[in-house]
Amino acid sequence: MEAEDELQTYLRMPAARHDVEVLDFWRAQKTRLPNLVLMCRQFHALPATSGGVERLFSKTGRMHDDLKKATKEKTLHHAMWAGYAPP
Repeated sequence: MEAEDELQTYLRMPAARHDVEVLDFWRAQKTRLPNLVLMCRQFHALPATSGGVERLFSKTGRMHDDLKKATKEKTLHHAMWAGYAPP
């Protein structure tokens, strides 16, 4: 089934009840709407906040402060992947 056909099928479906769990609903549609289920899975996998990015930005700032400006980009990149966090 083409993605456009799936969208039309979804739009013709009756509105879901409020007591239905979202992930359970999409799990039940796996064979009927496979492309939309994939899109839903990707959408619901996104983090709800940007906290992880903010922590990474802070950690990078501590590793590349005024006293460590000579640190090479490659070294900084490897240290971030290794999980090094200075005090």
